Amino acid sequence: VAALHTIYKTLVYKSDAIQYLTEDERKNSYVKHNSIIVPNGTLIPEKLELEKDKVKNISFVYIGRKDIHIKGIDILLEAFSLAANVMRASSATLTLYGPDRKGSFTEIDKIISKYKIDDFVCNKDGVFDEEKEKTLKNSTVFVQTSRTEGHPIGLIEACAHGLPVLVTPGTSVSKEVQSFNCGWVASLSGESIANQIVHIINNKAEIPKRSRNAINYVSKLYNWDIVAKSAINQYKSVIENYHKK
Repeated sequence: VAALHTIYKTLVYKSDAIQYLTEDERKNSYVKHNSIIVPNGTLIPEKLELEKDKVKNISFVYIGRKDIHIKGIDILLEAFSLAANVMRASSATLTLYGPDRKGSFTEIDKIISKYKIDDFVCNKDGVFDEEKEKTLKNSTVFVQTSRTEGHPIGLIEACAHGLPVLVTPGTSVSKEVQSFNCGWVASLSGESIANQIVHIINNKAEIPKRSRNAINYVSKLYNWDIVAKSAINQYKSVIENYHKK
């Protein structure tokens, strides 16, 4: 282990550049010198339309790894239990999509059962490709309440499909969500997240605008063309600096 640590430190400190996914990731790292930021990118679907039924009957959705602690799924389910009365009264739903992770699927079912919210919360297997596209198209708000995150590609893809997002600071994009007004930010607590859930349901008129803002957000920051050009320019700069040594 000590030898591997030494090798790692040597590689890091003698590197010409270290690539991070986000500014938050760089700030939280103990190595910040010679660093560049190249985020994940995504494609923007064509001809997106916000269907009225999606706003009338709100469908919250999470698509991703079911790592209960890292993704904050335990706190998310607590929040929906606190907002249960409003969820039921408005016929809103939450669906969690993702493959099992070391027994997490069963554990999530247990949490749902404990809170007695299985009438409006569903725990399902992962969705991919066309099925994933269809799921995003039929959902209203993407939720991700991570404790920590590198760069949430699932969230970025959801925004590209016009879904505003409910996030916590641990997702690493909460400041961007606030800046582009493409969603809602809660602190990492059941009560704070529940308050935002209730707010979303009681203020449905906000959804169409934030949906458009979500597409604009990804188009400006995470469209693959933009990400690729930025990466190439930064790589060129690193190479030029190397040859100047």
